[in-house]
Amino acid sequence: MNADNTALLVGETVVIQSLVHNHFGKDVEAEVVMRNEEGEFQFLDPEAGDEKWVQLVIVPVDEIRSIFFKVSSLVFGNVELALKARCELAGDAVTQYLIVRPPGLKKVRNKAALLSLNPDDVKTKVTLKTDFPERRVREADFVTASLMGDLLGPELPNLQNLIQMPIGCGEQNMVRFVLNIVVLNYLALRGSLSPETKAKALRFLEAGYQRQLTFAYPDGSFSAFGTRDEAGSTWLTAFVVRSLHAARPYMQVEERVIKAAVRVLASRQIRDGSFVERQELVHRELAGGVEGRALALSAYTLLALVETLKTKNRSGVIEKGFDYLLRGQSLQEDPYVLALTTYALSVARHPRRQEFMKKLEAMAVMDGDKMHWGNESSRALGVETDRKSVV
Repeated sequence: MNADNTALLVGETVVIQSLVHNHFGKDVEAEVVMRNEEGEFQFLDPEAGDEKWVQLVIVPVDEIRSIFFKVSSLVFGNVELALKARCELAGDAVTQYLIVRPPGLKKVRNKAALLSLNPDDVKTKVTLKTDFPERRVREADFVTASLMGDLLGPELPNLQNLIQMPIGCGEQNMVRFVLNIVVLNYLALRGSLSPETKAKALRFLEAGYQRQLTFAYPDGSFSAFGTRDEAGSTWLTAFVVRSLHAARPYMQVEERVIKAAVRVLASRQIRDGSFVERQELVHRELAGGVEGRALALSAYTLLALVETLKTKNRSGVIEKGFDYLLRGQSLQEDPYVLALTTYALSVARHPRRQEFMKKLEAMAVMDGDKMHWGNESSRALGVETDRKSVV
């Protein structure tokens, strides 16, 4: 029977082909029966009954004959198609399933909840309410539940598939480069990093590193298209510095590359302590869509310098930069910039970090027992703000 991978909507018609083989050394007459005892489909032939359709066929020796059953689906789901063939010498049966889908467009809604596994808790209870649109195919409603022992949930088994070869311009290349580092770090911490996955990721990191060097400016900065751009980008250079520093546990990164980029970042600081951009990003989402804001640029640049430079090697550039950030009035209005600044202050162990942490908590939006720093203009920016705040 030929019905594999066949899918149709309720009410549509499909022709099922059945092949009858004869290996008995003489011609035989076979009776082929398709049953429909559950009434899940309708036979489209006047000679067929409601519950079964019987067809006779003569099959010559060592040949094959085809029989066709034309049916129309009445219900959706996995509809069982059962055929039986028999002759005076033997018989056989086969069962396959026809995928029948309901009309309309499938809409899926996901809800998640965290369960506490604290041994001191006697019982943990979470209630999730489901709601369905009023205008819908009601018989198609379904609810499924799953329990995962990891925050990444169903993404975890396929996490290694996120490891990709870095390609594209200087901005795109670094996005994939960093993604490989994130996956490596996570799998290593969970103890599920296989030798094959690690070898693949390291190979891609090295390729991404060598490719990124082709987008370096003579002064040590980086831009999307290298020397074809008018200058190196401050945002991208800071991103490269942070990324290469994060890659050091997995690969050898030339010290001169990071030092040259750090010198460029320091040279981009102006008198008031802020940092300036020389070449705008092509992909604005790389900077959360706010690369034009001086406070955001300065906070991100300082973060790159703080993470990379050892305490004893930090210069007055960092202190001057923090003074600029702490004077920023828009910190009280922009949760993303405040989160970025608070993160940089925390990494630098700045004495005012707790003060800004409290300001960040005060700006949070409470949704029941959940806290977030949503951004109305950009969902991606809101997610990035939440991530920085949590870290």
